Amino acid sequence: MDPLAVLVALVSVYYYLRVVVYMLMFEPEGKQEARIHPAAGVVVTVCCWLTFRFGLFPTWLLEVSRQAVVLFLHP
Repeated sequence: MDPLAVLVALVSVYYYLRVVVYMLMFEPEGKQEARIHPAAGVVVTVCCWLTFRFGLFPTWLLEVSRQAVVLFLHP
């Protein structure tokens, strides 16, 4: 194995596990209330809908993409 790859992997494990340890082992210093703008809910809903739409039925998106490439390459 490459020693540099092992070193990089160890550094990344330390970095990411430190975040998990802080989340699970320490209590927050002050109670903070999460405030989310109503527009954020709309954006998340639209993104989820598009992900499911194009994930389950990709034919339309693939066809539009193919036509765009054809128009771009053959004006």
